[in-house]
Amino acid sequence: AVNFVRTATQDTEIGGQRIRKGETVVMWYPAANRDGSVFDDPYRFDIDRDATAQIAFGGHGEHVCLGSHLARLELRAVLKAVGPILPELELVQRPEFTVLHLQAAEIKRLLVRRKDR
Repeated sequence: AVNFVRTATQDTEIGGQRIRKGETVVMWYPAANRDGSVFDDPYRFDIDRDATAQIAFGGHGEHVCLGSHLARLELRAVLKAVGPILPELELVQRPEFTVLHLQAAEIKRLLVRRKDR
């Protein structure tokens, strides 16, 4: 899991949730685009979802990912190549992940095969 962890230095409240001094607070990056208060049916994959509300690649302004344009270009190429046969593929085993550091991880191995026809 990719997350960001901090310990509260004082009692506070965030989004109606009380956090006491000394408690651990975790922000899960993958959860950002699954916020039910922002997106209808947040766990459904929706290729037509309004892109203005999502925060992939760090959002906008000074926090935007410098590699976001290359990543989007690579993603388009992969989807164009794999998209047509995607319904014919199935997982062979659970993906293996490599955690690069506390804030980033990558898929190390993702084994798939074509379903029996």
